[in-house]
Amino acid sequence: MVDTVRDTAATAAGATTAASVAGGSGPVILSKLAAAGGPVTAGALSGFGVAGLQNKYLYSDCDNVDACDAAAIAGYAGAGAGVAGAAALGATYGVGASGLAAIGGMVGGGMAVGAAGLIALPALGAVAIGAGVYGIASLFSD
Repeated sequence: MVDTVRDTAATAAGATTAASVAGGSGPVILSKLAAAGGPVTAGALSGFGVAGLQNKYLYSDCDNVDACDAAAIAGYAGAGAGVAGAAALGATYGVGASGLAAIGGMVGGGMAVGAAGLIALPALGAVAIGAGVYGIASLFSD
């Protein structure tokens, strides 16, 4: 129960921060990110929160135990890879207004898209890598 509450709270904190920057002005976005500890910190919370939740609800009671065990570990590895990617983007472009705008510009958005992208990257990594490893492992295990 405690893990579920903690993981849900961490996931919600990241999602709330990502949602609060959407449509905000530059100063509003930067103040929301500062309150959350920065986009990489908020992303780490959401990524590892999502990994914990998927381990509890998707990979804890499976018919194929080996595939579920591999996916559980891979979800955390995916979250870690997402945090590393977000940190690398933040270090390269910066997490100020112009850096976030440059990151968002890579996908046709602006500053809010860049901030939300850095926050979402670890959660996407947890889901994608966890699910991918589950699919591959289920092919090779009984």
